[in-house]
Amino acid sequence: MIKISVITSVYKGIEYIESFFCNFLQIDNISEVELVMVLNEPTREEINIVTEYKKRISHFIVIEVNRESLYASWNRAIKLSHGKYLAMWSIQLNQIYWIRIQHI
Repeated sequence: MIKISVITSVYKGIEYIESFFCNFLQIDNISEVELVMVLNEPTREEINIVTEYKKRISHFIVIEVNRESLYASWNRAIKLSHGKYLAMWSIQLNQIYWIRIQHI
């Protein structure tokens, strides 16, 4: 069961993406964590790196889009997420923000 959906948006993030994945893979109980990544105008190199890590992460949704705002990317990812909790992770700042989903 997926408890947490980690959402991130990447735009020109080649210098941060390897570090992000190294940190992500250190999460405890990673089998309960889903990664939803929106790639904005990804480069071939970014796609290659993501493709390699996709083989190592069991719950990983990747979306490639034309450039859009951060909030548009987050909203796109939220609609595809399955977790009870959301975590917005800024790969550039290497910070994570937790949000509990409220069911109304």
